[in-house]
Amino acid sequence: MKQGGSAACIAVVLFLSGCAVMEPAPAPKVERTIVLDNILFDFGKAAITPEATKALDRLAVFLKENRDKRVELEGHTDAVGKEPYNLRLSGKRAAAVKDYLVKRAIEASRISVQGFGGIKPIADGKTEAGRARNRRVEIKVR
Repeated sequence: MKQGGSAACIAVVLFLSGCAVMEPAPAPKVERTIVLDNILFDFGKAAITPEATKALDRLAVFLKENRDKRVELEGHTDAVGKEPYNLRLSGKRAAAVKDYLVKRAIEASRISVQGFGGIKPIADGKTEAGRARNRRVEIKVR
């Protein structure tokens, strides 16, 4: 195997009709979804909390160092309240994270936002702790 930089080239050998055929290994999936536990929101609010700023500052540094990367921000709410309100609020949460990153010199064109309201919970909505975890923004890095 030949190595270039820090990544090794990997090939898969297939035997077809007695002949070895070299096939490149499939490319690894580059998408990553990040749920930052500290980018949570107070009930009914879309303001970035002081706890979230440290994680978002690290994300901004990563994006500055990796200018080929884009992020998709997905806003979420708990299931309390009416869904049309929650859908708007979740979009505002994702937009607040985008605004934070843009103010740290990340190009707006590299960031997309979408709100999902309370339809994609990650925790039990019957407890306050679970509802708090559901009030979040997920970050997909591509």
